Amino acid sequence: MMMNSKHLTLAGILVIAPAMAIASKPNPADYTLLIHARQTELVYACNSSLLGRPESCGMRLLIVAVVNGQTLQLRANTDMLLRTGDYKAKAKAAGSATSYVDQRAYDILLPDGTTMTFEVVGESQD
Repeated sequence: MMMNSKHLTLAGILVIAPAMAIASKPNPADYTLLIHARQTELVYACNSSLLGRPESCGMRLLIVAVVNGQTLQLRANTDMLLRTGDYKAKAKAAGSATSYVDQRAYDILLPDGTTMTFEVVGESQD
């Protein structure tokens, strides 16, 4: 009995789809940084090259957070408000950094198992 290509494609999707769903879920053990979000708000801003097309503007999530004892402003390309509190995170590979230029970014693990990418857009000394 011969199977046509439509059946083979459907069979392939049914086999591969569950494996892709498992592979795309982040490993919580990789998120070793603790980020404490002290303040969150939505602001009008334009994307940087890290978060997407630089010409794209709209509402963005801005949080004031403590990361490794340092107060940072972090921005994400979303219009959803994140609750204040503690989150696990990991540093993302960033562009070239120097002692005077900060190009850090973080992936924050949310309680539902998804992640959100934040770039550092401000810092302050306490």
